[in-house]
Amino acid sequence: MESYRLSEAIEAYTKAIAIKPNAFYYLSRSTAVLMKGDLQQGKADIKRAREINPEFMSQESWSDLLENFPDMENSPELEKLLQNFSDL
Repeated sequence: MESYRLSEAIEAYTKAIAIKPNAFYYLSRSTAVLMKGDLQQGKADIKRAREINPEFMSQESWSDLLENFPDMENSPELEKLLQNFSDL
């Protein structure tokens, strides 16, 4: 996805979160920010989604989703994030 489209998606989810925070919006925004390479914000959004709804997404589901981001595949930070997913 092109960078400007990701920025638009992030902006849209940020607005949606301001109106009605929920796990889906946080997880969706985390996907977009991770695609842009922002692991810090992605981790924060995942953590918030799980605080709102701990059962929203399992570690296995998240790992499957991240496999769609080949540019991040070899990122040590991403590996650390996945290893510590249950601690978020």
